[in-house]
Amino acid sequence: MEFFAYLIKVNIAIAVLYGSYGLLFRNDTFFRWKRILLLSIPAIALLYPLVDVLRLLRCEVASVSSLLPSYYLNELTITASPGGPGDGFSFSSSLPALIAGIYCLGVTLLLVRMALQVAGVCSLLLQAQKMKIDGQTVYRKKGLQTPFSFFRYIVLDPQQYPAHELQEIVRHEATHVRQRHSLDMVAAEIMAVFCWFNPFVRLMKREIRMNLEYMADRSVIDSGLGREHYQFHLLRLTYRKATATITNNFNVSPLKKRISMMNKKETPRLGLAKYLLVLPVIAALLIFSSCNQNPKSSPEASKKDAAELQVRGADALVIIDDVTSTYDDLERLHPDSIMSVSVLKDSSATALYGARGANGVIIIETR
Repeated sequence: MEFFAYLIKVNIAIAVLYGSYGLLFRNDTFFRWKRILLLSIPAIALLYPLVDVLRLLRCEVASVSSLLPSYYLNELTITASPGGPGDGFSFSSSLPALIAGIYCLGVTLLLVRMALQVAGVCSLLLQAQKMKIDGQTVYRKKGLQTPFSFFRYIVLDPQQYPAHELQEIVRHEATHVRQRHSLDMVAAEIMAVFCWFNPFVRLMKREIRMNLEYMADRSVIDSGLGREHYQFHLLRLTYRKATATITNNFNVSPLKKRISMMNKKETPRLGLAKYLLVLPVIAALLIFSSCNQNPKSSPEASKKDAAELQVRGADALVIIDDVTSTYDDLERLHPDSIMSVSVLKDSSATALYGARGANGVIIIETR
């Protein structure tokens, strides 16, 4: 279950970091900084559980027990015998397997969905014809309702738009291509697949898409095309269906937010300083993760201790409830039935059991 403990930590970090983003940065016009921050959230979430900060800072001090002499005999393992306490069906023991099955089913279905989307985009590209518009390479697909870009490909139907609107669309999608926005969308989709149960991941994916559209809109406006005309153009295309969620579609993001961001006054440069507030959040996550690593007592450790007993001394004399016994008797003991185990060696063993205790004595009392 270590993977699921890791997965829980990853999703806690996504929730905390995205919550911080929503409170502090969502309404900024620092689109490039917001892009970096949004892409950093999954990276930080995946890496921070692997770092034990407290261990790096902790001084290793030798314990008193390490200074005492130790005696080691050969190793023998006593495991629970069939039919002992705790055998049979248990809902609590089956629950982890059930959760793992549901999680894997969700991941599998979403991976299939993502693969079908990619296959659909590739199918459109194979049917499209290559051409040039304003010096930009595009792929013409007759009857395509919504223009989109996917990595270095821009796909549209030029016959559906007047020349001035076509110029706006091509510049918008060219920004997605030039700035490699498809990498962001693929990364967001992959996180959504493996963290499908986390609503914050879906919110983060939507925010990544929105921010990329802000960047492309800003590029179109900065190129000198009319702001108002471009906004009316977006409104005209509002109800056209998107090709696939993994692509950068021209008109799918909420237009009210996009138009509001286009008309918003730029955030003062001094506002960049607040991005440093992310550092204390990351530090808190690192401390949280370190405090939960290698706990002194865990259900898994307790279960292992209860199911397995290791004794050293394959030639030692075995005494079970004051009766001389064999190692076969020892192996048949259920760990839950053992109350105490004592090991005698050298003179203390021979003083009680004579020559029979020369190789050591293992004394076991049962309940």
